[in-house]
Amino acid sequence: MRRAVLILGRIAVALMALLILSPLLWAAYASVKQGFDARREPFAWPEEPSADAYHAAIEGGLLQAMGHSALITLISVALILLLASLAAYAFARLRFRGQGALRTLIIAGMMVPVHAVLIPLFIMAARAEVAGQWFSLIGPYVAFGLPLSVLLLTAYFADVPRELEDAARLDGCSELGIWWHVILPMSKVGLLTVAILQGVWIWNEYPMALVLLTGSWKTLPVALAEFRGEHTANWSAILAGVVIVAAPLLTLFFLFQRVIMRGMTEGALKG
Repeated sequence: MRRAVLILGRIAVALMALLILSPLLWAAYASVKQGFDARREPFAWPEEPSADAYHAAIEGGLLQAMGHSALITLISVALILLLASLAAYAFARLRFRGQGALRTLIIAGMMVPVHAVLIPLFIMAARAEVAGQWFSLIGPYVAFGLPLSVLLLTAYFADVPRELEDAARLDGCSELGIWWHVILPMSKVGLLTVAILQGVWIWNEYPMALVLLTGSWKTLPVALAEFRGEHTANWSAILAGVVIVAAPLLTLFFLFQRVIMRGMTEGALKG
């Protein structure tokens, strides 16, 4: 009986996974159709499968946009990890006046929607004469990524045994030395979880990139949106672009899925 329940549970999970992945699977299937067949006959078997849509997506600047997204994502995630780990160390291991209020203020940033700050962000970027530059996205991405990152890393850092910290102090370590040599190595799962979560969000972010970037500097979502014109759209190229955009994220997820699940579960329990 128990074995039957286990088998049924696995079948149910497999069906749910297939249902969730079905849009992406259909996109990959329809992207090999020619011309507008993806729209006229979305579920028909392609008579002559072709990679023309992928060539059109690449020639449309998707690979260049991927490089832009990769650069912005790497720098933003690195800054988020640096600042969030320092803040989380202060909240988890130190005691100072106003600690609770400051932590509440940072976490309250999770309740601010991106769309509410688009106009102020553009005005600030225009006055600072950085509107249209790729680095104008770094500050907003870091600011929006810090609240959740601080919350998760605080839970991880608080779980590091105090004995290790005391031993490091006896050896003459400063607070920064303890953060670097003790806390960070003991919280690799939490750091990797935060990096993946924030990297996926920044990789897929569209509204701020659309507002703040101009000219040839486009991220992947913005470049992908330009495949659709005012009166027509190259649906095969759009679907091919969706597959190209999703491929790196799916690869990362399958490589680190155990770490992601473990990190989210432990972070929730510790928090």
